[in-house]
Amino acid sequence: MSDAAAENADRAPDAENALDAHTAPDAKNARDTDTTPDAKNVQDADKDPDADKDADKDRDMDVARDAPRAEVPRTAVPGGAVVWHHMGRGWMALGMWSERRVGLGEDAEPLLVHHGPTREGVVGVFDGAGGAGASIVAVSRTGVPRTGAWVGSRTARRCVEGWFLERLEDRKPFEVESLRSSLAAELARARPRVPSRILGSMRRMLPSTMAAVRYRVEDGRVECEALWAGDSRAYALTPGGGLQALTRDHTVETDALEQLVQDPPLTNMLCADRDFTVESHAVSLDGPCVLVCATDGCFGYVDTPSDFERHLLGTLMESEDEGDWAARLAARVSGYTGDDASLCLAAFGFSGLGELRERFGDRLRELEGRYAAGAEDDDPAARRRWRERAWRDYREGYELLMPSLEEGR
Repeated sequence: MSDAAAENADRAPDAENALDAHTAPDAKNARDTDTTPDAKNVQDADKDPDADKDADKDRDMDVARDAPRAEVPRTAVPGGAVVWHHMGRGWMALGMWSERRVGLGEDAEPLLVHHGPTREGVVGVFDGAGGAGASIVAVSRTGVPRTGAWVGSRTARRCVEGWFLERLEDRKPFEVESLRSSLAAELARARPRVPSRILGSMRRMLPSTMAAVRYRVEDGRVECEALWAGDSRAYALTPGGGLQALTRDHTVETDALEQLVQDPPLTNMLCADRDFTVESHAVSLDGPCVLVCATDGCFGYVDTPSDFERHLLGTLMESEDEGDWAARLAARVSGYTGDDASLCLAAFGFSGLGELRERFGDRLRELEGRYAAGAEDDDPAARRRWRERAWRDYREGYELLMPSLEEGR
């Protein structure tokens, strides 16, 4: 890896070198957008685009260019995880990131960029594929070896952020092929100069998964485009529909329950040495709703697919504010996962956390009534039958917004 590439990729998640999960990586783009702002800049970032309907688009973009860069501070919580949270005007967001081995986590920090004047944004997560990218490709300034998976996820995250900001500023269409080509170019530039001596059909150079949702909030609706490669997932979460997948994993097995048992190999992932695809799936959601992106450390270590929704809503009901929700969710996930884990969510159309709890209360009670019984059964056969029954009951709603097999492969 070139010195420049190593310096850009090696942004260790510590106070000194933190790659902020919610901010533009360069000064030019930082002027042009508001990325999950802090209280100081919330008025600029959450400016209502309909406040002056006579203003043209140029004026709206001038507001964005003139607005100061706004950042969400990262907070370390017990157990070693890091969380972010923000409450805007008509929307809120939070993120969590944890690693199994301190300083070596191969998930990138989650991404959230929200542009206040146009109410557009992107949320996303990136999971370096440790098995395929286990070889060391760089060493940090502090002497920590970095795997190809570690570098790949950070490179992909930075590229998606830059792609969104550039397209937003230049008013170019958000074409999925432009994202794929940008990712391919950035990963190729970050590729180490010396080839790895570890060869094999499963090996990849700088491999990473990606699950992101580009959104626009307009007239009470949220227009979404899910963008993904690999087995990280994007979801919609609504009071009436619950948690519904917007992506279909690029794996040999796509049944969500079977995946919990088999851990099937990936059929597609971002990487620097082979062709890959970025799938897209457009969905229009009625508000209020929540967008969720998560790596498999969040949903891949539960008994049934419905458990992940129960963890999301259970920690919500226990929380006093959005920061407490993020901390409780990080603690809950860290307690059951066997992997690095990252998650980002953005909620639209709720007045605050109190309304979120109120709107999702019935949904959580339904989940607990239907799926909690049987979770503690000590008999393996009875437990297996319970998991299968729970999945059959949950599956239709969970897959309702999911792309078809033909679309998502």
